Amino acid sequence: MTNLIIKNARLATHKILVNILITDQHIARIEEIADDKANSQDSQSNPAAASYDAQGNFVCGGFYDSHIHLDKACILDRCTIEQGNLEEAVEETGKAKEAFTEADVYARASRVIEMAIKKVSSGCVLSLRPIKKQNYVALRR
Repeated sequence: MTNLIIKNARLATHKILVNILITDQHIARIEEIADDKANSQDSQSNPAAASYDAQGNFVCGGFYDSHIHLDKACILDRCTIEQGNLEEAVEETGKAKEAFTEADVYARASRVIEMAIKKVSSGCVLSLRPIKKQNYVALRR
C-alpha cells in the first residue's frame, strides 16, 4: 500500500512531470503523467495515501551530506584555518556570518544545489533519505 504520493514532480531523469509513490519509506514507483492527468492511478484507488503536490518543482534525494547548512556553504575563502578544531570553526563561521546578505546566501546555496544536480546528471547515485511529511521544504524559483 502506498503511504505517500508526491504529485507533479520534476526529476532530472524525466522529460515530463511524474508522480512518485512511496511505500514504507522507499520509492515504489515513478509514474510519468500527462499534462492533463495529474492524479496517479494509485492515488485514485488509494485515497488514504497522503499526498504532496510538488507543483512542477524539482525533486531530488538527499545530497551527499544529509545535514547541511546552505547558509554556511562555500565560505572557506572567508575563514582562517589554523587550529583545525571545532572551536575555531565556530568562531570563524561567526565572523563570516556578519557579512552575510540574503543575496549572498541565496547565491551560495544555489551553487551547492547546482553542483548536486550536475552530479546526478553525470550518473552519480544519491542516497534517498526517509521522507517525513511535516519536513517538506519549498524552494524559490
